[in-house]
Amino acid sequence: MEELVRKRDFEGLKNYFASCRESVSEEDFSSLLEVRLRERGLDIARGPDETIEENVRRHLEFALNVCKNGLCVKQTAVQTLQDMFEVSGIGRCERLFGILEENMFQFKQSPLVESSQTQILRMCNDLLKRLSRSAETSFCGRILFFLSRYLPLGEKSGLNLMGHFNTQNITKFDTTETQPVDLINGSDEEIETGEIKEAK
Repeated sequence: MEELVRKRDFEGLKNYFASCRESVSEEDFSSLLEVRLRERGLDIARGPDETIEENVRRHLEFALNVCKNGLCVKQTAVQTLQDMFEVSGIGRCERLFGILEENMFQFKQSPLVESSQTQILRMCNDLLKRLSRSAETSFCGRILFFLSRYLPLGEKSGLNLMGHFNTQNITKFDTTETQPVDLINGSDEEIETGEIKEAK
């Protein structure tokens, strides 16, 4: 099985699953395949910088295909990607995040949408915790923008379900209204260009 995952041989994997069906339960096969996919993902994440993006893209495509066809649990593809982010530096994570953005619509479609939402939210929050808000502002913005497009408006993580409000915050407003005529009519004093008229 390890060799089939390394070669990304989906048809071979299906044949292997069919041949093992009598001796191995479907649940055991699924668990073993998940472990192999995640191990292969970690191997790819430790690979050279020159080929990392293409290798991760191909591996994620293969993992998504396996998950959609029911050979593995649905969240395996996201967990594999999350493992890769966890062992990568910030610079590499920024490059790999583009692959998640490219595949956003696949994660929004059935059967992956229900199982992926929480995992992707957790993965993005973990990334945000690692980033400096002042040094990596553009990457933080990309992650937040991705989440705003990926998650539905009614997502629980963005709602105030408990109804907690900050009642300590008091905003004071001026009660006197300035008439437009008062603004137009200047005083007898000469005001230089660029000088601001002080209120009496």
